[in-house]
Amino acid sequence: MTLKQPLVSVILPTFNRAVLLPLAIQSILDQTYEKFELIVVDDGSTDDTEQTVQSFSDSRIRYLHLENNVGSSAARNRGIEIAHGDLLAFEDSDDRWLPDKLAVQVRALEQSPATIGVCVCSYQYLKSGKTRRVVHSEEKISGQDVIDRLLLGSSYGTLTLLIRKETFAVTGGFDESLPRRQDWELCLRLASHTSFVFISDVLVDIFHTEDSITVDPLKFIDALEKIEQRHEDIFKKHRIGHSMQIYKAGKHLAFSGYYRRAFEFTLRSIRTNPLNWRAHILLLALLTRTVSIIKAIKE
Repeated sequence: MTLKQPLVSVILPTFNRAVLLPLAIQSILDQTYEKFELIVVDDGSTDDTEQTVQSFSDSRIRYLHLENNVGSSAARNRGIEIAHGDLLAFEDSDDRWLPDKLAVQVRALEQSPATIGVCVCSYQYLKSGKTRRVVHSEEKISGQDVIDRLLLGSSYGTLTLLIRKETFAVTGGFDESLPRRQDWELCLRLASHTSFVFISDVLVDIFHTEDSITVDPLKFIDALEKIEQRHEDIFKKHRIGHSMQIYKAGKHLAFSGYYRRAFEFTLRSIRTNPLNWRAHILLLALLTRTVSIIKAIKE
């Protein structure tokens, strides 16, 4: 069977990352799959971002300058609005794709039925000289099963996704009101409309840099509350998963020393699902202020 070669629109939002940007752009230009357009969305940068993009003489690169800094979600949405491709992929200015990313993911989607609208690849996370690999099993999963996994703690970053544009369109795009967890919430909505295919190939390097977005617990709480309101029907059907999400919020608060609020969220997690043993351990740690226990709690 001869597979089609659809055009892929790669959306790369950036803000004052001119120093890091060339490596991200080059990792896209080095793709073995060549039928793509790269839309660099300059989110109101005040550094040499425009000159950096213009230093690449590849006709597949498109540059979109936003007058004001609107945030990564809005910047991605603006890029998608002008995208010509049948498929959507995402890159960040401080990370890197491996050369076969598009080739492998396009093939996986093209070999899948139209009911599968998202391909998720494996990745590796690099921090302080250490590498952690997250490798998925090769499988096709229904949207309902993806929702279950998300609620129980899974997360699929935008860099790992390849999405049919028609599938993305029905979701309404990235939620620009969320201060965090935009990719997690997008996957929740995608899974309400389509099935996913997962591949074991590690195709993305995600780097931790000094100006990477860190886990701000207060932004995490704000995001959780907005997501709970938007997806109230899903959380009502998945009390175990809902409890897990509340527990994660409590854990982030505890890590950052917000012990009183962490206590409140941990109790709420237990009330939602009394059998959430992780929440019980966190509650014990908070009651005794045993920080070593708090830090030892795994995802």
